[in-house]
Amino acid sequence: MRQLIILFCLFNQLISLAQTDIIKFESLKLKKGIYFSFDEINNNTPSFTDSIKIKERREKEFEQTGRGAYYLEFPLI
Repeated sequence: MRQLIILFCLFNQLISLAQTDIIKFESLKLKKGIYFSFDEINNNTPSFTDSIKIKERREKEFEQTGRGAYYLEFPLI
């Protein structure tokens, strides 16, 4: 029983440490856009800065391709 209580306390401490916000994301200021790599985030240079459209696939497209119900439409480069 003592081992179970120790295990419970340890598990409780691990959960509380996992939920603390060690990294402050408020200081992270990024330009609006789509980032495809961590290097782009570090350099603050998104791949796409134009607006994108989220479109829903038609029922035929969804059945034929077997992909998800939504897709992203990028502007022409």
